[in-house]
Amino acid sequence: MLLDIEEHIVTRNKKRVHVRGSSEFPQLILTFKNHYAQKYSHTSLKDHIYHVGKFIGYVQRHFIGVAPLHSIHDCKKFTKSMVVSYEEHLVERMHLDQIKKSTLNRVLFSMKLFLDMLSTLKVNYIRYIIPQSLRAQANRSNEFVNLEEVHVLLESIEKSSSNSKIRNMCIVLLIMELGCRPIEVANIHLDDLRLSERLITLHSVKSKTRTLKMSKDLTDMIHEYLHFTRSLCPVEHNNLFVTHRTRSPITSQMISSMFSHSNKISFGKIRFSAKSLRHTYATNALDNLNDFDQVSESMGHKHRRSTEWYIHRSVQRLLAKTLPINPLNRLNEV
Repeated sequence: MLLDIEEHIVTRNKKRVHVRGSSEFPQLILTFKNHYAQKYSHTSLKDHIYHVGKFIGYVQRHFIGVAPLHSIHDCKKFTKSMVVSYEEHLVERMHLDQIKKSTLNRVLFSMKLFLDMLSTLKVNYIRYIIPQSLRAQANRSNEFVNLEEVHVLLESIEKSSSNSKIRNMCIVLLIMELGCRPIEVANIHLDDLRLSERLITLHSVKSKTRTLKMSKDLTDMIHEYLHFTRSLCPVEHNNLFVTHRTRSPITSQMISSMFSHSNKISFGKIRFSAKSLRHTYATNALDNLNDFDQVSESMGHKHRRSTEWYIHRSVQRLLAKTLPINPLNRLNEV
């Protein structure tokens, strides 16, 4: 399926060269983007860039002597009063019901990332901490996937004429069975696999490294992908999953696009994402009374509160429609 949309992705990106907020301060935004490229996904980074562009624009418009802001070294002109002024501006908008508190929190976090970058690059040393009163948990959806929908999606991929269908089935099964993040799937290397032991190691900036047990079905599917697809055209890099056309490593954005495209083929609309499968994995694991810390570790959660969220969302009438499996049965075999 991914093969069918890769050309569409390239064409779309050619039409939209600039990320929102990047055209007015290209050098500053480029520096910010490169600084955090390995830490955040494409979608998250795009939102941070947009917010940072708004912050820089506000400072340039409201403070005399700051403009122009062409390079990162021009940010030496930034002061703490400018940061406080922007924070107060956002708080006023929140009180006027122009933005939600969760939005305010995300914007301030993006600004903090920018200021932290300036400090790391030894350009400016403004230390900023989001006030406790302005912190808010971002809105999170309670997404669940029933078994029938997963079967429909997998059958649709299997019946397709795409040269990437085995790879795409591996990706869906990995996320469904192990609850991993799309970016972790994109980062899997060949030496992260120990197929004889049915083990796979996942890497993430958020959760570092963890090793999980795979089912025999998933292991066999990866074997088939390696034998019939991955080995056909040797590549210089060591990434497990590659694009069919260019043989370059896939990205988390491509995985998200594959899910969207496959959903539209299967259901005529987007019913669930890769994140939905991860949510389903977590909720079922907790509902099956597995050890809390073990679930948290298998999910790659850095903080316990990330796992606790699934407990609060564990509504029985929704769980009745989720995947009827105990995902950690295989983890216990490690």
